[in-house]
Order: sequence, then C-alpha cells, then structure tokens
Amino acid sequence: MAEYHGDLSQFEHVRFKGESDKSLVIAYLLWFFIGGTGAHWFYLDDIRAGMIRMLLLLALCLCIFVSIKVFFVLWIIIMLLWVADAVMIALFAR
Repeated sequence: MAEYHGDLSQFEHVRFKGESDKSLVIAYLLWFFIGGTGAHWFYLDDIRAGMIRMLLLLALCLCIFVSIKVFFVLWIIIMLLWVADAVMIALFAR
C-alpha cells in the first residue's frame, strides 16, 4: 500500500469501481450508425455481447440466401436488440 506524502500524482492510476474511461457519446454513435455489428459493445469492453451481435448479423446475411422467413425473424430480433441496447449502454457505461 502506498503512503500519502502530499503528492497525489502517485495515485493517478487508481480507478474507483464503476468509473469508466469510455465515452457514452462515442458508444451511442457506434450504436446508432453501426449497432448491428456490436461495435458499441466491443468499445465498452463487453466482448461476449459484441460477438453475439456479430454472429446474429452474420446469420442474417446467410439466411437471405436460404429462407426469407428466417431472414425476417432474425431481422426483427436484431432490431429489438438494437432498441434494447439504447437502454443497456447507459446502464453498462456507468
């Protein structure tokens, strides 16, 4: 444990739990413009959520050649997730 001698520069690297260095504005810009790719989750360091969004988008692209019904079901799921992400970004980025 470091002792305090009047110099706060030694504590610059200390971060409190819940404090994020990620910009909420950048996260929302990524969500709005390329949200289907999951880029906003990669930016917020939630790799699992980002990979799920990317795999859903890949499945959507592949299904357009297989079945139009499956394509529309996946498209609806992706759009619902996109809307839900608007709320989840604010909760996650705190």
